[in-house]
Amino acid sequence: MIPAFRSELRKLFTTRLWWILALVAFLLSALLAFANVWALATQGYITPEGNATPFDQAPVDLQQEAIRGAYLFPTRFVTLLTMTIGVVLMGQEYRHKTITGTFLATPNRWVAIAAKALSLVVIGFGYALVCLLGAVAGGALMAAIKGISANPGADVARPLLMAALMLTCWALIGFGGALLLRNQILALVILLPLTLIGSTALPLILLGFEWSNDLVRFLPSSASVLMTDPAEETFMGIAQAKTLSWWQALLVLLGWAGIFTVPGAIVTDRRDVT
Repeated sequence: MIPAFRSELRKLFTTRLWWILALVAFLLSALLAFANVWALATQGYITPEGNATPFDQAPVDLQQEAIRGAYLFPTRFVTLLTMTIGVVLMGQEYRHKTITGTFLATPNRWVAIAAKALSLVVIGFGYALVCLLGAVAGGALMAAIKGISANPGADVARPLLMAALMLTCWALIGFGGALLLRNQILALVILLPLTLIGSTALPLILLGFEWSNDLVRFLPSSASVLMTDPAEETFMGIAQAKTLSWWQALLVLLGWAGIFTVPGAIVTDRRDVT
């Protein structure tokens, strides 16, 4: 297992793909946080009564909460990017026909797949940290330009860690999809629309039926929000459904990754790779 794990890491870091994806992740997250803080500074703080006041005149704890939300805001969108990273890291093996060499070097395919998944956990968590670093950098830059406080408060570490774990799970979902479909382009064509529909239309449809309200929390998009911000009440009506604790939301995301990965591993173990 350890030699196979090292081999998988070596495959990634001997190509230019890893730093190109990292750069895209950083810039996209920075841009989203930059725009979000700009909106905060421009629109001001909206009081519970609906009145707008300048952001710097809002209570300190509310300022910190808003800035913390701005740093976490990009995670709702870069989930697609980290999922794509998972698809690419697995799908390129089939695209470039290197999967045959991988299984020849590690005849036990379950060991090879487990090593790939473990390496993706490490790599995915690293990309998640890059995304969060970009979000903090972009948000803090706009805060400095607008002359407002960029301090997210002392309790920012936990939601950032939860966001990193959540983004790692999305990388595993992409990995499982590419493993099952054996085609990088096909996996992207199928997973990206399904993810977008599952993040927008499906929650609204389910919330339209009383019997299905509780199902919303088990969607990947809903579990992602509940994992990073359990108090969220305005995203796709999640507050109308029962909430999940962070570890329950984590299990939901891991379950979605397993839906693709386990069947993909079983099929891969049984069929010819040539």
